Amino acid sequence: MQHICLNDFRFNYTEGMPHPLCTGNEKLTRRKYRQDSKIQFVYDTVYAMAYALNKLLEDECSNQTNFRTCAAKLKIDGERFYKEYILNVSFTGNCNI
Repeated sequence: MQHICLNDFRFNYTEGMPHPLCTGNEKLTRRKYRQDSKIQFVYDTVYAMAYALNKLLEDECSNQTNFRTCAAKLKIDGERFYKEYILNVSFTGNCNI
């Protein structure tokens, strides 16, 4: 899926005209790109969820003959997932916490 490119890549954009699509060859330069100061918290949140889901799948499906079928049929209570998995995730992320 191509994302919409706007003025960050020096495309001319006129209000009401269709947005040009990115080609994939655009370059971000240091003077144009500035990462939001809170983005590392987003990264760490995504990693925490991934680690928690991975542990859940290991616990619930590792003994199954068809891992994908088990994972697809898996139902878990959100409170249990939060308490048993998310709260027990441990890793050093971008925030160093």
